[in-house]
Amino acid sequence: MLLFSATLAPAVLDILGDRTQDIEVLEDSSETLPTELAEQLWIEVHPRDKLEALSRIVDSEEDFFGLVFVSTKVEADRVAAQLAERGYEAEGLHGDLSQDARERVLGKFRDRRLSILVATDVAARGLDIEKLSHVINWSLPHDPDSYLHRVGRTGRAGNSGTAITFVTPEEYRLLFRIKSISGNSLKKATVPLVDEIIAGKKERLATRIGAKAAEFAEDEAKAERWKGLARELLANLGAEEALAAVLAEGFKDDFDRDRYRELTEVSVDNAGTSRLFIAYGKREGADPRSVVSLVKKLSDLQDRYIGSVEVYENFSFVSVPFKSAEAIIDEARKSGSFPLVKKALPRAGGGAAGHRQRGEPGERPEGWSPARGQRRGFDRKSPGLAGGKPFGHKTMAPGGAGRYPGTKRKNKGE
Repeated sequence: MLLFSATLAPAVLDILGDRTQDIEVLEDSSETLPTELAEQLWIEVHPRDKLEALSRIVDSEEDFFGLVFVSTKVEADRVAAQLAERGYEAEGLHGDLSQDARERVLGKFRDRRLSILVATDVAARGLDIEKLSHVINWSLPHDPDSYLHRVGRTGRAGNSGTAITFVTPEEYRLLFRIKSISGNSLKKATVPLVDEIIAGKKERLATRIGAKAAEFAEDEAKAERWKGLARELLANLGAEEALAAVLAEGFKDDFDRDRYRELTEVSVDNAGTSRLFIAYGKREGADPRSVVSLVKKLSDLQDRYIGSVEVYENFSFVSVPFKSAEAIIDEARKSGSFPLVKKALPRAGGGAAGHRQRGEPGERPEGWSPARGQRRGFDRKSPGLAGGKPFGHKTMAPGGAGRYPGTKRKNKGE
């Protein structure tokens, strides 16, 4: 039996392992990277401003033709309906659509009778739409692979494209995972300003009018009916007055500032926080003040950015901005004179995650133990670290060789 799949979920591998005795997996081990032709941007937004941000992005482009990825079927319908109410040619695509309805929506999108397709990841699988100008991540996908698949739908076949991801303060944690695979390709951007959008529309309109005048100069017969109407208007109006009236009648909505609303100011960098585990507790003389002092030595953070300090017998927890967390961990690791600092595991089941010691709550890093947490050379007055084995934890790659009896794994080309 042969099974072909672009991805193979662990649950599927479990079933195969239970039902068969001899599995051979042939996989492409090459790293999947987003196309270099796709410009990758992320924009910080308040959740209620996503529709406004998307509208401004669409209006700032001369010819927007893009996919908007959402998380749920309900969201696909809601966002598509909201866009349609604003006058955009948009429809939703999700798993609840019949095959006929799906083909109808896709046909309209391919023919460019729709400029925006709002879709879930499942519904968009297998889509091959040429010359997409944009991919918009309405919300961050929960795994990097989904992000790569989304971004890879634009910038194909030598065409450039733009992938834009909306990030709210609550989603900032996920952004770090996306950045780890995108590297320097993912850049921060801002929502276009209303003045910039209207200025761009005016410039594009002037260009189109100039092109039409040049076309009339080459085809007098075609131009005559319009010139005849122009002469009738100018018989009663001045040239500037007549042209202004024509523009107001034909483009009133395009240049109406009232169609846009103010955006809520939000700073994702400051709003997102990370929980840190520090191998420094009451046994070493720690208290909330000394934990804060330790964090300040490892960073340039002010007191107001350091919060939720919890001190236990063998370790402590503290919350700091996401942006500073990685720098604090790196500085503690490089210095060699500070206790172990790691990102804590999230709380689970309403209580603590990780291991417990005598009922202490906490989110200790995977693989941590009190014995490993206590390092020799530790100074109670000035928390530090003089030696000891480096902290570490085991990771197991899913589906590795020997996972099931009789299974073998091969790389492409072997």
